[in-house]
Amino acid sequence: MAVTGTRVLVGRYVLREVLGTGGMATVWRARDEVLSRDVAVKVLNQQFAADPGFAARFEREARHAAGLSHPRLVTVFDCGVDGSTPFIVMELVAGPTLRQVLDRAGTLPLGEAVRIAAAVCEALEVAHAAGLVHRDIKPANIVLAGSEVKVLDFGIARVDGGTGVTGTAVLLGTAAYLSPEQASGRPAGPQADLYALGCVLMCLITGRLAFDREGYLYASSRAEGCVYRISPEGAISTYAEGMGIATGLAFDRAGNLYVGDRSGTIFKIAPTREIFVFATLEPSMAAYHLAFRDDGVLLVTAPTTSSNQPIYAIAQDGTTSVFYRGLGRPQGMAFDAAGNLYVAASLGGRRGVVRITPETEAELFLSGPAIVGLAFSPSKSLILATNNSLYRVDVGIEGRRIP
Repeated sequence: MAVTGTRVLVGRYVLREVLGTGGMATVWRARDEVLSRDVAVKVLNQQFAADPGFAARFEREARHAAGLSHPRLVTVFDCGVDGSTPFIVMELVAGPTLRQVLDRAGTLPLGEAVRIAAAVCEALEVAHAAGLVHRDIKPANIVLAGSEVKVLDFGIARVDGGTGVTGTAVLLGTAAYLSPEQASGRPAGPQADLYALGCVLMCLITGRLAFDREGYLYASSRAEGCVYRISPEGAISTYAEGMGIATGLAFDRAGNLYVGDRSGTIFKIAPTREIFVFATLEPSMAAYHLAFRDDGVLLVTAPTTSSNQPIYAIAQDGTTSVFYRGLGRPQGMAFDAAGNLYVAASLGGRRGVVRITPETEAELFLSGPAIVGLAFSPSKSLILATNNSLYRVDVGIEGRRIP
């Protein structure tokens, strides 16, 4: 069948409609003219296609992915090169990506989020057993086809134990789900996929990530005293430096970034990247945990071994006062809609989540010795983190113990 006025790869795959684009490739709905079926074709973007080493890697690892067969994995049918353009032909799955679902719903019920994460684990178990590391697990690469969950896009996957051919200036993966080893340019093993899946699960439950309004991720470096900014495409740059041993981060509503320092200094970085000393606490008070109240007051504390640890309240004019004193080893803070502050800490020798009212009355809201962090979801549920699990708690239920 002759087709004119549209692009055809290797005389067989007719590209009809763009399904999605990314920093590395464009995915098309296409027609396989030989087998008379619709398929998805991923075409490597020109900047990567021009690198012979990257193109060879793309094709080689696509062939490895084609050797995988599992209901949780999108099937790879073919791969090749049309002129100088590498491409992969895949099963066309009828259904939205998890990213599209989240864009509509914001969050998912806990049971549904766990079901999806477990299905992705099944897919990764098969891939890892074959020595294949995905390296880009994210909501856009998880498809919901009815009740089925499928993982796609092994286009930047790595064969575990294989040699890398990607230049050091190319960071593979998506910033929000990037493992520490990937962000620092080290080889990514199966644990990088599990780290990314944990980030996905947090996003499903809470609906949020540590981004600014433009989609950039920020990370502080204690060793280098700087703040790095990671773009949605994965490019890492130094956002600000010269801040001693940088620790906690928090944005105010005006887009200013506040950075805590282990010496007790809190820096304010304006959107113009000008750096100001916002406040200085007592020398023994490291500014590890930061949280903003609705009135713009910044609360600061740190996980010391003292049982009389203060939480400081810093107004926008720099005035500092003690908001509350009497907690042991606080590990994180978050406000609810009513202005109550929840802190993972010890109170009166008991470990758990302490709730402090606006009138600074404190109570042990929930007991649980292994709680190391917390945050509120958009649905107003309290999300608790232990060393290996996440829990969601209705803030109206008091005294409920973590299993």
